[in-house]
Amino acid sequence: MSLPDNNSYTHNREVDSIGQNTLVTAPVVNSSHSSEGAAAQLNIKNKPVAGFRRNVLIDLQIESPRPLKASTLQKYAKVKALALANKENRGSEDNQSRDTVLECTPENEGILPKNDTRTFVFNGEEIILSAKHGSAVLDDVHKFLVAHYPLGAKEDNNDPTASKAELELIESLQNIKRQTHLSAPPVKYLSSPPVIEVLMRGLRSEQFNAQYNALWSGINITFQDGQTAVNGLVVAGVIPILNNLLLSGNDTIIANSAWLLSNIAGDGSHSKYQVVASGTILRLLELFEKCTTQQELVISKASWLLANLCRPSDEKHSKIILQQCMEITSCVKFLLKSPYNEVKVDAFWTLHYVTDPNNEKLIQQINSLGFIELAITLLYSEDIEDKYSILKFLGRVSSVHDEYYTNKMARQHVIRMKYAKFLLASQKGLAKTAMIILANLCLSGYDCIEAIICSNVMPVISQYADKFKRHTAETIELVWFLHNYCSMATKAQLAVFVQHNLDVVLEMTLRVFAARNDTSVIVGLLGSIRSLITSGFARSWRSFASTKLFQELYYYHDAEVSMLAKKMHQEIHY
Repeated sequence: MSLPDNNSYTHNREVDSIGQNTLVTAPVVNSSHSSEGAAAQLNIKNKPVAGFRRNVLIDLQIESPRPLKASTLQKYAKVKALALANKENRGSEDNQSRDTVLECTPENEGILPKNDTRTFVFNGEEIILSAKHGSAVLDDVHKFLVAHYPLGAKEDNNDPTASKAELELIESLQNIKRQTHLSAPPVKYLSSPPVIEVLMRGLRSEQFNAQYNALWSGINITFQDGQTAVNGLVVAGVIPILNNLLLSGNDTIIANSAWLLSNIAGDGSHSKYQVVASGTILRLLELFEKCTTQQELVISKASWLLANLCRPSDEKHSKIILQQCMEITSCVKFLLKSPYNEVKVDAFWTLHYVTDPNNEKLIQQINSLGFIELAITLLYSEDIEDKYSILKFLGRVSSVHDEYYTNKMARQHVIRMKYAKFLLASQKGLAKTAMIILANLCLSGYDCIEAIICSNVMPVISQYADKFKRHTAETIELVWFLHNYCSMATKAQLAVFVQHNLDVVLEMTLRVFAARNDTSVIVGLLGSIRSLITSGFARSWRSFASTKLFQELYYYHDAEVSMLAKKMHQEIHY
């Protein structure tokens, strides 16, 4: 669930339900033991539910394209739950229309090692999960359910001290929640002022079930009809109430409040600004001072909220985020102590969003807290699969106009033998960011270039030169790597450049950008070629001087390009 610096990162999570004859796409789990996948089952014992009897079978499919470790299960899993009502045990027609909502509570989560099963509770029902491949799979399924589904008590498990008015409010909220789970929910009705008013009453209530049902309904409604629902809730004053609930002391309420705030912030720049301006980040900092890194449900939702709040949207938002950078880095410091990889990924997205290469005070704070060293360590950790946010953060640090930081990155061995895999990654943006870091490191001169040479990435670039034969974001960054390398390298380092045939890659990229008449890039590439020629590597460019492309550059319409080509001609032959 992770995220890149793109429009797909800020998203809303919808709560799914299990109803009669309803197909539910739920959490993601993989088998670490079989490339062919495995199967497991959730069996709900046949007990009375909401006034009628049911026999529900939920099939849990564990699929994996290749053998994976237990730590990677959550990333690629796919769980499909199919709830089938037993026709013989159905109650009255009125009861048949009620949904059994997927809710998970951590009670009764004991492990039965002999049978490889785990028992826990959905909607007050005892559920036994059994799988072929042992406790690693079962643990991950359970963690995912707990982390990604609002938790709560059974619907009819109300506080015995609740007044009649409070019980009526809870019943109204439960009815709203059930309607959000219909296959075709009445979206306009659910976003209407009367419904918003009931939700607000639920959020203001002291009753857990009222708060819980109001939060869950709000999460789904803002997912289904974002703008209308968000506007209605914001106008009704939901943001300060949710900020208060972040400090309620109840993990379920805290997590779902963070979830709903994330949905509101994800609706657009204006709503995001309103959430940040309300003091939500300060509330998160207060929350982290009171909770522990082991409270997975709380910190997973809170870290996701923090990343969404810090993702840039407009200048007004950026200014208010800048004013709270110290509080944000304090939040990140706490989150990076978490044992949960998803939380760490969100924390580095936050750092990437707030790191401004021109903000010297912030950069010093980030450096003093050890975030750079930790990012480099995690970049090569086998435990974290999604490295994009970490790489993006390091890309920002490498852009700081102070050689201290790029030299520090080099000393910490940010470029290692395994770095080449980032340059060849198919994930959008990953190769581009990896190339940006290389280009920025070159600007620091000899030591950083030596680190790049030792990492063995140069032959990889040459070997996969065909990847750069067309105009892409990665090819643009490759140009600046080649240019910076040739501009800052010693003669011995340039010899390594030629040895790995990167001069051929240089000519190839020149052809790509000349075809597009991209003058600024052409100037940079010609400057790189001149650096090679003046350092004694003219011979390899003599044949190029007779090509049609060179002749076109010689008489190019831009005076600077034409002048560089003419100087090259003189330097090659003299």
